[in-house]
Amino acid sequence: MKNKIITLRLNLIISFLFCLFSINKVLGYTVNNTYLFAAGENNEIEITWDYTGDKSDLLGCNLFRSEPDTGQAIQINPDLIISATKDFYYRDTIGIIDTLRYFYYVQYIFSSDTFYSAGYTGAFKKIDFTILNEQEIKVLLIPRKTGNYIYILLIDDAIAGTDVFIDSICGIANPSQMQSVGNVFTYQIFLPVDTILEYHGPFVITVDYLFGLLQGTGIKENDESDPEIINVNVFPNPFIYHTYIQLQLRKPMFIDLSIFNLLGQHVKTIYHGFMENGLHDFSWEGIDEKGIRMPNGTYIYKIQYSGGHSSDKLIMLN
Repeated sequence: MKNKIITLRLNLIISFLFCLFSINKVLGYTVNNTYLFAAGENNEIEITWDYTGDKSDLLGCNLFRSEPDTGQAIQINPDLIISATKDFYYRDTIGIIDTLRYFYYVQYIFSSDTFYSAGYTGAFKKIDFTILNEQEIKVLLIPRKTGNYIYILLIDDAIAGTDVFIDSICGIANPSQMQSVGNVFTYQIFLPVDTILEYHGPFVITVDYLFGLLQGTGIKENDESDPEIINVNVFPNPFIYHTYIQLQLRKPMFIDLSIFNLLGQHVKTIYHGFMENGLHDFSWEGIDEKGIRMPNGTYIYKIQYSGGHSSDKLIMLN
């Protein structure tokens, strides 16, 4: 039994190293990313990521999808993916088959004719972060296939342990405690099929990202709003049926007011366009762009304008 476990761990490690080598071979230079998640069901997968490098001439990103069954990585975005901030989002609907395994890679494009590629992530059926209290977050991870999985946990690239799970991982994360042992926690996930190990990972969580969730920022960033230009008032919060977002503008400007979930995924655009100075009232009834009621929980409103941006959390109850 002991020899079987040792052999299994060696196979997992070899597979992991082979994946890393293949990715670097395809996309070259790699930069660290604070978060890169991909999750979805049926015929679409939503990908969210950010850029934490120090280059100031970032133009945008290209997104690549690799399917292990073919071993090929293809660019899926027809146009450069751009963002007014360093947080990005893309919905992939090109030829998605729910039972297949997908891996995503991000390529950052700069005006200085250079490019860097982010790490990579496997596409999961569901990734959910639920804030339990001021220190703890419940993390739920569901792979795209049902089955008996094996994972290797790496903390800052060092192997910390191996375990098994059935269909999903659900655990409590305390970033303050996690920080005492490391900063980047990576789950390399495998599904044994006959004598072959299908690679379904990785899933990467950083303590910085978790701290960002606890601080109510959702997508990790600082509030750079200028109270001399814009003032924001939200009431009620928490809310049940609807909440009001009131903006006081000191001068005319272009405004984008949108709602996001805690993964940084876009839920609904409340207003996008030019706005005169003065007092403006908006409301959100807890619905998405299709008019579907969102589940109860914590959301983020984000206001972007020429002078900066402002964001804070909205809590929707029963």
